[in-house]
Amino acid sequence: MKSRLLVIIILITISGGVWASQLRTECLGAYLSDGKANLLTGVNISWQNGNKTYTLSTAGWGKPKQYNLTWPSKYFWAIGQNNFHFYPGAGFLINNWELFFQGDRENLIGGIGGSFNLYASLLNGAGELKLYRLPEGYFQKAFALSATKTTNSSDLFFPMYELKPGVTAYLCLLYNLYPNMVLKAGYLGNLTTNQTNSFWAEFIIPEWAFGLASFGVGIENGDTSFLPPGLFGTLSYALPLSDFITLETGMRYGSLTKKATGFVSDLHLAPRIKLILSTDTNELTMQTAWETKTSKDWSGQTQRGYGKLKWKIEYQYKAKRQITIYTCKDSSQDISIGLRYKF
Repeated sequence: MKSRLLVIIILITISGGVWASQLRTECLGAYLSDGKANLLTGVNISWQNGNKTYTLSTAGWGKPKQYNLTWPSKYFWAIGQNNFHFYPGAGFLINNWELFFQGDRENLIGGIGGSFNLYASLLNGAGELKLYRLPEGYFQKAFALSATKTTNSSDLFFPMYELKPGVTAYLCLLYNLYPNMVLKAGYLGNLTTNQTNSFWAEFIIPEWAFGLASFGVGIENGDTSFLPPGLFGTLSYALPLSDFITLETGMRYGSLTKKATGFVSDLHLAPRIKLILSTDTNELTMQTAWETKTSKDWSGQTQRGYGKLKWKIEYQYKAKRQITIYTCKDSSQDISIGLRYKF
């Protein structure tokens, strides 16, 4: 009896603490089409305690092939924590982590993954580190929809990458060289395989032609990037069109490699455009990207073409009860539409 009473007291204490620290619930729903219909539903529960925010997430989706399987055929569980630290006169630091399990009842597989993100803005520079551990059978759309948003990055092209199973690392460093120039260096690579392996460096000019411009060079060594392996150039420009409209453009162009016969060029263009309309209570984001990487067909022959067009449109109502509606396209068959509601 005493043990039961103790458990009840503990549960009441925890519940009271959670409700006192602003418990927030977010419902998820999406139609995912990757050649067949998939319906995703889920819920996120978060609460704040001081400068820390805790999140519990779950989602289910899929259309089972076998009639003896009940929905969902795939599911997702996650726990995460966000931390914010402010240092007067020095800057601030944001870090978060997440641990998740993704299961597939149809193929009888499952795996544990996670992420760790660190962003620091201190004194004369800033840095960003992202680490991902993704299991086999990982489904990026479900992860991005039902988990804490950890894919946001200062790199214009980072959201375009399709992260592969294994350990992936992203590192970005910024340093103020002069009052009107910033040096930026970045790296993205899959530490388990060589499928993604890219490094670049850029000079950023904050005030150039009424906007923000950057230019630089990079080296691609992987085989799942937008450009073939070799040397490529980068160019981007962000322009505030008004007090609430911003246009961002980015481009990578390459590549140049050295072989036994000399330097060989295999030129590809990978552009990206993003338009943001933002007020105090509403935000509309429209972005499109053209992936022009060289690919291989079933026989191993190199196929060169125009690549595939990706786009995403997202509307967010940023009041106390937040509503997010989005639709996106990653390929001719991979199209989805989804809704997030936080209350």
